[in-house]
Amino acid sequence: RAGGMGSYQRDDFLAFIQRVLGKDYTRLAPVLKTLDVTNARQLRHAIAAPYDPRVEGANLGTRPEFHHHLGGPCVLNALLAKSGRHPPLPTAALRDLAAATGGDDVDADVEDMHPAASIAVYASTLAERRATSAELRGVHARDIAERLHKSKLSSPHRIRRLALSGSDGALSAESRLPEPECVDLGELASIELRGDPDAVLRGEGTAFTAPHGVFLRREKLAADDVFEDKFETHHPEGWTTFLACAFAKATGGVAMTWCESERTRSRLFRAPNPALTDPNCVSARTSWRRKSPWTRLLARRPVGSAHVDVHGRRDPDGGDVSAEIGDGDCDVGVGALEAVNVELADSLRTALRDGLDRCLARWRRRREARGELDAPAFAVNARPVLTGRRPDGRLTLSQQGCSLGLVSVQLELSMRLRRALVGDAEATADFAGAIVDAFASLAPRPGRGETYAGIAALDEHVAKNARHDAKVARVLNAQLERIDLEREVERVRRGGGD
Repeated sequence: RAGGMGSYQRDDFLAFIQRVLGKDYTRLAPVLKTLDVTNARQLRHAIAAPYDPRVEGANLGTRPEFHHHLGGPCVLNALLAKSGRHPPLPTAALRDLAAATGGDDVDADVEDMHPAASIAVYASTLAERRATSAELRGVHARDIAERLHKSKLSSPHRIRRLALSGSDGALSAESRLPEPECVDLGELASIELRGDPDAVLRGEGTAFTAPHGVFLRREKLAADDVFEDKFETHHPEGWTTFLACAFAKATGGVAMTWCESERTRSRLFRAPNPALTDPNCVSARTSWRRKSPWTRLLARRPVGSAHVDVHGRRDPDGGDVSAEIGDGDCDVGVGALEAVNVELADSLRTALRDGLDRCLARWRRRREARGELDAPAFAVNARPVLTGRRPDGRLTLSQQGCSLGLVSVQLELSMRLRRALVGDAEATADFAGAIVDAFASLAPRPGRGETYAGIAALDEHVAKNARHDAKVARVLNAQLERIDLEREVERVRRGGGD
């Protein structure tokens, strides 16, 4: 179809803002560009991303007349108010911009994300705290999923917005679930699950996690290994979210990353969300199994299944960096697994080293055949400094995975390798295949099973929500077509015909 959001992205941003909001907003586009909102897609996500005044302060454009039309403050208005360069936008203007840029359901933009399957997993995870027997957990999982469906909470983004609306009890009132479960639900919805619906719902395939795709705060550790009441900032590791998703797509696995709204907030504010902590650095002395939403979702995976935690390291330089963390471009960290099964860790280390070495050699030959003779020779380091196991009383996600019975490995990829993989889809798929083949060479892969509580009952819920998603897509397309038509009528009325 001609038109649609793609046509708006090609338009001049200033002209687009004026067409939607009128000439009273001529200053908005230049201000947005200085704030790193430079196109219609970024604008849409900045409007859709919820902003929680309860943890981030209520002084950043959070008055009700500036709320998102679905409730609560949004990142765009908080950003404008914080900058002081433009007043926050009223609710009507936010609504018009959201409609013109593609609507409110930003989950529909996420490739390989199936909202119904994700919500079924959230429901099953919540049911773990309601009952101890598998049969009762199944009953409760279906109850939670049905309540969300009947409340038209059919996407993780919608759940996340209500949870962070700034109005205590908003999600509970709409879903009719107890408030403590709604708090849990909002935390679970901060994590995006991508992959084939069966892989997401039933725990099939390899799980690829990327916990460092956003700014995060990390509790500081004093010299005597005692946690201080202070935090340090961990900066995002570029392209790890993209690569975790690409690896999962290439291999039929599942990617777990921070959700789109958290990534948008992180990119625009360039600071941690105070409500989030680093899931790759949790205290072993706390009840991390029950508290961390990352851990709770990993716990839904079958025991013995593969888990790859994707991270970014600094490029080797032959100098200080190489002396500190080694010369590799791909550090294979099996330290967490080594702590529970030395023989399995050694076998996996060897399989990954050999498989990835062959993959990188094939890739180098292809690049040389294309005339890329100056491309770096990427190296695998199977004995890295960054092993995936911390010695300071804090647990990495790999350590948490191994404690849950998964076969977890931490891969630290240099920035030059990440950039090269992002620019070469064939190499990315080959790289992901080498990882999965290494795991498969160790033992038979876990088969399809009743991994989640009440899986048969939830299948019906997934089918219902899939039909609802299709209906939402039809309504959105109709809205976009109407906007296109109105624009064309206005152009002709002003004498702008050919």
